Amino acid sequence: MPITDFDRHIIYSGIVFFNVVGLFGNFNVLYAHYRLTKLRTKYGLLLAMLVTSHTFCLLYELVGLVYDVFGAPIIRHTCFYILSPYIFTFCLQVALMAAISTDMLISIAFPLQHRMLRRRTYLTILVLPGVIYGVAVLITGVIFTNERQLKLCNLPTSLPFKVMKMWHLAGLVFTVVTIFSYLAAYAILYRKYKNNINHFNVVHFNQIAKLHSDNKNIERKALKSLSILIVVFIIERLFFISLINYLDFAGHSKDVLEKAQAYMVFSSLTVYSSTYYVCFARSSEYRRIFWRQIVKMIGCFGVKLQEDRFGHSSTEDLRKHVRHSKFQPNESYGSLSGGHPIDMFFSIAAPLCH
Repeated sequence: MPITDFDRHIIYSGIVFFNVVGLFGNFNVLYAHYRLTKLRTKYGLLLAMLVTSHTFCLLYELVGLVYDVFGAPIIRHTCFYILSPYIFTFCLQVALMAAISTDMLISIAFPLQHRMLRRRTYLTILVLPGVIYGVAVLITGVIFTNERQLKLCNLPTSLPFKVMKMWHLAGLVFTVVTIFSYLAAYAILYRKYKNNINHFNVVHFNQIAKLHSDNKNIERKALKSLSILIVVFIIERLFFISLINYLDFAGHSKDVLEKAQAYMVFSSLTVYSSTYYVCFARSSEYRRIFWRQIVKMIGCFGVKLQEDRFGHSSTEDLRKHVRHSKFQPNESYGSLSGGHPIDMFFSIAAPLCH
């Protein structure tokens, strides 16, 4: 069952919808990180790189629409070369997901060492596997590309069959790393919750004279958020990648594989577009920051909204305070409300992206 015109119309409609929704959210995330230096932690920079790559991927999905509008014949090698920047960026963002989860695991398992690592060197090491993955796919794509005519020009169909298999298997490896890191982080948080979080903070940080009274509530939010994130990621990534590999190993025709690959774009589009909305829903601090940006944007059209509907942002309040003092807060993992070490646990519940 090859790809039909009906399939193309469904896929292209989805691409337009997710571009509108996703670009709005992604630009909001990037603007917030540009505007607020407090968000530029190790995690914050990884998140900004991830959202930048998602934005690039969303825009490149529109290439297929151009082909369809002009009715030009779609040849695989032409499609591959046009989409080569997208192919590299896609591979990079898959690896960035694994990098973010690994960073989260390191920050929880070794919090003091994580804070002491040099940011540039540390981030380079985390990003390098994604660069290698992207370059490897491009090189093998150049070697094995062909002149087969295609019904759709998108990332999966642009790859020759042999390259597609390698692409999916490598993506599966990065997905497993991502899930393993999240599960390990969840297990460590759960163990610390069971083994008296107060003792952990005194021994490892020795900086807290008086702990917050709501430590347990913060941990519960972290555990609940990690659980949601793991489930969403498994549905969006592992299921579709496993499905493609199953169809391949089961011996289905290339037409069936290409059709399944074409519809797999909805999984990717969901990932590209979800960062802003997950952060808005799960993090009260991000929600305040994003709402304030929305209020200012809507205000340009003469519409007034209640700016403090979700309360005041401690990050923006801290920004104002720093302007008038010499105090510079220490970087902590994903912390949005100051340099207090216990905020590490809140930060896991706060940024919750992918």
